Amino acid sequence: KTLASGSRDRSVRVWDVETGTCRHVLTGHKGDVTAVSMGGDGKTLASGSWDRSVRVWDVETGTCRHVLTGHKGDVTAVSMG
Repeated sequence: KTLASGSRDRSVRVWDVETGTCRHVLTGHKGDVTAVSMGGDGKTLASGSWDRSVRVWDVETGTCRHVLTGHKGDVTAVSMG
């Protein structure tokens, strides 16, 4: 099982719940990360930040697939279906 956490250090960490190890540290946000949501397939993650962006990540590789911009204020929630 995989868990994702966002932090005021502007990073997202992807964890292996069974072993407690950090698989990836995802960086790129320019503000505190205020929201994370794991996709139903467990392979995609979305993160939102005070930098007004949403980033879409590949959980397996730790790479950023997309940076979504356009919000006029902080992003405080994301949800993936």
